Amino acid sequence: MSKELETVKDFQIATQDELSKVLRDAAEHNLAIVPGLRRKLPKDVQAKHGSREFSFLNLSKMDKVLEHCLEDQVIKVEAGISVNKLNEYLKKSKQWWPVSAVDDSVTVFDVINAGVGGPLDHRFGGPRQLVLGLDVALASGDITKCGGRVVKNVTGYDLTKLFVGSHATLGIPYAAYLRLYALPENEKTICWISNDAKVLVDLARNLTGSGLPLSCLELIDSHLLYDLATEGTKVIEAMGVVLHQRQAMLVARLHGHATEVVELSQEALAIGNQLKISGQEVADSLATSTWVKLSSPELILGAQSLTVSATWTQISKIVEKWRSEHKFVLWQARPNMSLLKIFAQDKPAMLELKESLKAFFKPHNEELIIAFSDDGFEITTEYLGQDTSCADELKKELKTKFDPRGVLNPLAAL
Repeated sequence: MSKELETVKDFQIATQDELSKVLRDAAEHNLAIVPGLRRKLPKDVQAKHGSREFSFLNLSKMDKVLEHCLEDQVIKVEAGISVNKLNEYLKKSKQWWPVSAVDDSVTVFDVINAGVGGPLDHRFGGPRQLVLGLDVALASGDITKCGGRVVKNVTGYDLTKLFVGSHATLGIPYAAYLRLYALPENEKTICWISNDAKVLVDLARNLTGSGLPLSCLELIDSHLLYDLATEGTKVIEAMGVVLHQRQAMLVARLHGHATEVVELSQEALAIGNQLKISGQEVADSLATSTWVKLSSPELILGAQSLTVSATWTQISKIVEKWRSEHKFVLWQARPNMSLLKIFAQDKPAMLELKESLKAFFKPHNEELIIAFSDDGFEITTEYLGQDTSCADELKKELKTKFDPRGVLNPLAAL
């Protein structure tokens, strides 16, 4: 690897002026700006990008609360603030930003760039619904603002949603207006376990169609919990999970007043009983740790992951038929969000699973979207059974307009 790539810079940004200067300098000297903490670059970066210098952009010092309107349930923060720190601050006013974080290192900046908020997306819709406005530094160093402090404040194009989930390829969001909710007084977690994953997909569909205000609804491989377990396996086995069987587990979470949560959980269990699937409540201590872990399993496992955008029917096919050929593969699904994750131990295994999925669906000409990344850097999306020529042209035009020199996160594709 060249000296340029061995001696990457790590910019610790504390102010908007510093951010603008770094981006102006990067554009002038053809530097590549990668968001996040400094980490090892993929081995094939030099082959793809030559001797171009890569610099990491760390906004963790930009972690202030700028404005908090309790009545409107809106807060403006610098994007470097951690999600956990933000929610700790909001507890004082009995408010909550419904996003899951595996630890204190996950920032609002990370959530905005990824466009995924974790299991709570089931009810609250994720960052695209929870981020109302942004202050963004463009590749030129210029500042632009989009959206605002109220839920509905503009007509026309919603540029906020364009930046959310763009992996910092169009601009660097350094401050955000966030939509808040009342902090739930109580919560309860219930689960159903079966050797037949398809039965649980049907149950998940019924629960979603019932109108019950479930905060989270995750369908997972039961062995994923074993691999994530830090407190031992006895508690998990007490839930009914059998270590030597490849079972599926459906986990639901409810928030609200104490009486309301009890009534809702009973209704959910009754829906399972209609399908002859018995469920059970999960102990609070185990439930709390489970939801934290399910927000980003790949970080805890140190694994690679494929993210698949699929319909309910496709998810059912994957966890029932495709999985029968890959019995030891760990997976996680959020059917209501059309999302399924498949975990692999390394990049070669991940790419092998990707090709297997494509081969599984290709004979039926089904549309499928698969996104994957190399150690969190080279984010790539493949579209199966779709003509993406128009979309590809639009993405190219957007990138050219917002970042003509390709300064911002060139290792990620829109």
